[in-house]
Amino acid sequence: MDGSLRLSDGIVPEHIATGILALIERLRPGDGLCLCDLHPGNVIMTADGPRLVDWGGAVRAPGALDLACCHILLSEIAPEVADNPQRPHAVNAAAQSEYARLAGMSQVAPARGG
Repeated sequence: MDGSLRLSDGIVPEHIATGILALIERLRPGDGLCLCDLHPGNVIMTADGPRLVDWGGAVRAPGALDLACCHILLSEIAPEVADNPQRPHAVNAAAQSEYARLAGMSQVAPARGG
């Protein structure tokens, strides 16, 4: 978020950007900022690694909300419009597995939408 605000070319005034970052810093541990539209189309690769874009619908919530939104998009919606319906399922499985790994949870295979 800090990098996005710095690279906004003045679209976000400095005093507003500073206020946004201060609010994020005050989030309680365990709370977070969720994109609520997490899917591969909203991830860009930069020299510093992947970055999320399209923060228009962001909300303050636990990270599991983004995982749930990602699951719905990739298991229920994307397979109906993808050239290869299996690919969104594979991306979803990888996202669920990586989230479980990073959160220290057991890696249970996610249910596939029918």
